[in-house]
Amino acid sequence: MPTVAALLIVAAAAALKPAAFMEVWRTNWASRIIMLVTLALTLAVPIQYAVLAGVALSTIQYVSSASLDIKVRRLVPAGEGRFVEEEPPKRLPDDEVTIIDIYGSVFYADTAAIDAKLPEVAGTRRAVLVVRLRGRGELGSSVIGLLRRWAEQLQEGDGALLLAGVGRHMADQLERTGLTALLGPQNIFPAHSLVYQSTQEAYEAGRRRLQRDTAP
Repeated sequence: MPTVAALLIVAAAAALKPAAFMEVWRTNWASRIIMLVTLALTLAVPIQYAVLAGVALSTIQYVSSASLDIKVRRLVPAGEGRFVEEEPPKRLPDDEVTIIDIYGSVFYADTAAIDAKLPEVAGTRRAVLVVRLRGRGELGSSVIGLLRRWAEQLQEGDGALLLAGVGRHMADQLERTGLTALLGPQNIFPAHSLVYQSTQEAYEAGRRRLQRDTAP
């Protein structure tokens, strides 16, 4: 038994990594709490339950932070395929093409958090909204519902919702959920290897739409 105890002490001591501990401690307050709670649980309950509790707390913390860590920016064409980032307008301008880029995870996103940072869509006239979705695998059901509502509100005002940078998996998801039929296949622009290429294509398509509607 003394030999086994000595082996356990050596194994535990080797598992201690002060550098990793300090890195977690400096990250943020949530990481500190999760680490301290997991440490306390290892002294009070069987270690497997303590580990499971730590994993559960980390998962909850990740989903919570991912749902709120959302940033919305407006992209303004600057020529030669380049764009300037700006704060989005409070209301979507009528008779214009507006490009919106959403930073952060939108799979777990809180729709209220996104909606509050986006321009007001309801009541607009002939407004075209381009949403850039490059680099995203799939969308959460809440965001699918949000896109559906924007599309319907824009169509009521003779406008349109265009999606740029859509990957293969997301294209399949849009087809399954009926968004492709609602938006129209011509308003979904696949991602290109050239960055911002699909965004530029969507912007030009929106401009053509507005010019065509105003033509005598």
